[in-house]
Amino acid sequence: MSVDVAFITGANSDLGFGHASRCLHLARLAQGAGLSCGLFGAFSAEASGRIKAYGPDITVGTEDEAGQPRVSVVDRLFDPDDADSVDVAAIERFRSRGAKVLAIVSGTSLPDVPGDVIVIGYQPAKSDALADNVRWGLEYAPVPPGVGRVGGCKREASQALVALGGHDGFAPLLTVCAALASVSRITTVELLVSPVARDAVPHDLRIGKHQSLVKHRDVPDVLALLARAGIVIASYGNLMFEALAVGGSVCVVGQKQFQIDLAGRMATLGLCIDGGATAADRTSAISDAIERTLDRREELSRRAAGAVDGAGLERIAGLIVEAARHG
Repeated sequence: MSVDVAFITGANSDLGFGHASRCLHLARLAQGAGLSCGLFGAFSAEASGRIKAYGPDITVGTEDEAGQPRVSVVDRLFDPDDADSVDVAAIERFRSRGAKVLAIVSGTSLPDVPGDVIVIGYQPAKSDALADNVRWGLEYAPVPPGVGRVGGCKREASQALVALGGHDGFAPLLTVCAALASVSRITTVELLVSPVARDAVPHDLRIGKHQSLVKHRDVPDVLALLARAGIVIASYGNLMFEALAVGGSVCVVGQKQFQIDLAGRMATLGLCIDGGATAADRTSAISDAIERTLDRREELSRRAAGAVDGAGLERIAGLIVEAARHG
């Protein structure tokens, strides 16, 4: 049976959970407007379980099971290593079925799509003249509702939250933890495990003798976790924007080249510290970046909260509802 709104996405060790996470939040917002929703694509068993736990009334299936929705939201990379890649073929498939199509763009380039497709982008420093079908800016940064209720949380100055997403393998995590080991001002390392991580977190994580390690998985309220962290060390992605929206002091690292490039853009705006690549030979450089994050914590927090207001997904949901009602 077709749904009103089909989110064409996916979640697995190649894609991570970020695309599906924002689609899940958008689906809940669209349901609040009376629309039936489903997420369709390639999902790992772990990701499917997380989606069903959060939204038991949201359909989950393969793309072939999406039917003929009134609105299709395509939030899926053609190439997981290229943020500028867009699944144009999926856009065309659902457009040909008569659906109104919205495309959420993860990179900095506009896809070559027909003018009746609404394109939504959120990366900084977009300077091109924008067509009528394009919505672009940090006001569309993928942050779910709820920022206001955690704004007053007390931060633990000596606590670092590490969230590196659903990468395949733990080499980046080992590098970041080794970098943290030499940071005397951090005494608690909290680790947020991605919903698409298949393996148990390794027991040989190297942290400092002065540090304790806390692991979190299947956290029901990530915003609250971010709001109390002294600093956040994150891969470039959805969680980074969530941390900025709650006024977090963020050191951004990258496993993929596009993450490193985009982190540089955000650092240029003064919104985070660019920690660079998580290569094993960069432990000292990442330690230095963490120290700079601690040194500039108050400034970073102030700038972040001023730049990302936390209403991005609500704005996108408004576009989806408008498309469903008026085409």
